[in-house]
Amino acid sequence: MPAVARLSRPSARGDGLRVEYHAGLVDELRAEHEGLLVLYDAIGRAMGQNRWPEVSAQLRKLRGMLTSHLLKERVSLYCYLQRVIPEDDDMHALFLGFKIEMGAIGKIAFNFVDRHAASEVFDDPARQAAFREQYASIGQVLTDRIVREEAQLYPMYQARSSA
Repeated sequence: MPAVARLSRPSARGDGLRVEYHAGLVDELRAEHEGLLVLYDAIGRAMGQNRWPEVSAQLRKLRGMLTSHLLKERVSLYCYLQRVIPEDDDMHALFLGFKIEMGAIGKIAFNFVDRHAASEVFDDPARQAAFREQYASIGQVLTDRIVREEAQLYPMYQARSSA
């Protein structure tokens, strides 16, 4: 069963609901990364065989998977880390850098997918060529981000109490 943000009740201090630690979250996020990469490869194979309606359909699926994954990261991972990592800790700056960068990468990825989700976009050979070039660039950015998240960001996610 996928992780849902675990919320605790408001504290006596009145500081609202808190996202709690979920032991399986990192494994779920890694599995979602794998699913995103598998789908990205499937899009590449369909593109390589000029099956453009399939490319469009897979892009729509990619958008849904990416939306779900980024929402889970934002709520379950980033909100938790924001609460438990002290601002004067070096990890806080690293975590915030990841959070800000993902916002920018997400916008670029969503714009790319949205521009190409309709199959009629690929009726034009010039657009097909532009898509092929952009597809490779987007894939490199996403792959690099996944590698860095798994190596640097996810290890920060540990059960701890907030100050």
